[in-house]
Amino acid sequence: MLACLQQQIDKLTPSCLKQVLDLSELQADDVKLDRQLYLDCTDDHLRFCPDIAPGSGKVYKCLMQYKMDRRMSSKVYV
Repeated sequence: MLACLQQQIDKLTPSCLKQVLDLSELQADDVKLDRQLYLDCTDDHLRFCPDIAPGSGKVYKCLMQYKMDRRMSSKVYV
């Protein structure tokens, strides 16, 4: 739902826009708030960064170190 709202961001009321931006910021800090991204990245998280607990962008930072590794899943997010 959030992704849909983000795609229509120029059509949102100011009140809705603020809520979407606030939630987007929270989502960026914790991958668990983006269920599909969380599910898709779980295998890579376990493979490359098993000792890193989710939160504060630590898993993202760790995974970025391996982004060119051939074992990294190939799903792309925009």
